[in-house]
Amino acid sequence: MSRKNGNPESFIQAMAAATASFDRPGLEEPPRLKHETKELEGRVSLDLPLPARDKLDSPEKFDRRLGELRERYSPFLRNLAPPLPYSRRQFPLQEFEFRFEADVPPRNGDRFTLSPYWH
Repeated sequence: MSRKNGNPESFIQAMAAATASFDRPGLEEPPRLKHETKELEGRVSLDLPLPARDKLDSPEKFDRRLGELRERYSPFLRNLAPPLPYSRRQFPLQEFEFRFEADVPPRNGDRFTLSPYWH
């Protein structure tokens, strides 16, 4: 089956059903690599049970445990990156002028309310 016949599903099915074969000339199976298996000694036995921890069944216990972990890992959580140099000029903004668009423009002295999605 070819892709040119306009039926990509049959092409995909034919490719999925095909098996690799080394019957074609010039193709041969690569030789197996020879290696020896090494047994490594570990310092910790995997048969030991993990230390029991208290169940964190309340927000107070969770916050206490989270504080302990933050303190324990604080040396590794420091921000050691240097500050980035500013690449743009910055101007402090003191005043703003803006306008709201309304269906009916307010007359002098009228107050007008914002639509609900502005809150």
